[in-house]
Amino acid sequence: MNIVRSIMLGATILILCCCGNSSSEKTSSTVAFPMVEPPVVMDSPVEISSYMASHYWDRFTDKSFEGVNDSLRINSVLKTDLEQKFADWLYFLDGADIATARKAVVNFHDKVAACQRRDSLCCIYAFAKDMVRKYLYDPNSPVRNEDLYGVYAECLSKSDLIDESLKDSYAFESRMCSLNRIGEVAADFRFSDIGGHIRTMHSVKSEWTLLFFSNPGCHACGEIIDQLKNLEFLPEMISSGYLSVINIYIDQDLDEWKSYMEIYPKEWINCYDPDYVIRTDTLYNIRAIPSLYLLDAQKRVVLKDATPERVIMFLNNLLQE
Repeated sequence: MNIVRSIMLGATILILCCCGNSSSEKTSSTVAFPMVEPPVVMDSPVEISSYMASHYWDRFTDKSFEGVNDSLRINSVLKTDLEQKFADWLYFLDGADIATARKAVVNFHDKVAACQRRDSLCCIYAFAKDMVRKYLYDPNSPVRNEDLYGVYAECLSKSDLIDESLKDSYAFESRMCSLNRIGEVAADFRFSDIGGHIRTMHSVKSEWTLLFFSNPGCHACGEIIDQLKNLEFLPEMISSGYLSVINIYIDQDLDEWKSYMEIYPKEWINCYDPDYVIRTDTLYNIRAIPSLYLLDAQKRVVLKDATPERVIMFLNNLLQE
């Protein structure tokens, strides 16, 4: 949660710094985003997050709230403010259980679609589509979430507000995002170590498994390796069998990969894909390297394409249990 809060603070600063609107542009037709408050009887963080994830957009998308739509505003709310509110909503999605978050994303789509149909001059549907892609699907977004983007992409693929020529691409993205969803058993694959010994991912027995899809020479991969190396508790977690780190190379230049063996920690399972199916087949949606997945003892996906900070926070929390 602290990671998301920090990201949102950064997003707020960025949006405010980039906003160059003069006071004359912010006329009396500009209004504040109508916030929704959780019932006072709620005190559980998960309960509050679930409520806010589901109802955050209720007042803004209600037909009684219709307002000015122009280059600066949607329903009289400044677009810069609206983008910040979207980023804040992601905090509540993150705090809700995944099933509730998925339903909330569908509900958000349906609400903005209804707004668009009521006022064809309103650009809320396009705005929402851009925000969902920017925050949830861009590989560089620190709050990316393929599971939730895939749900939204499926809605887009069936919407009458989307050009027919684009629907197949959204349907494809939705299918790819549905691979190895959170809570599902991750797809198994074969891997080989430098000595040619072949095993399967599911044969690795540990309470937790960290899949690290990496490339030699990848700067971001090197940063993650350094971050994990600096965790004092990690070697003990690995040596005790509590955690396995599978650092897997999914491309074909094995000579370059072998040259990096001295860089990779020896207690990790450093391997490559001998069948070259992870990159080319529909096992995993690896859109960018590096990519991190965290699996439980049953090889169910707990974190998918997660940031290293999120993985480290999760591992730290395991030590507190």
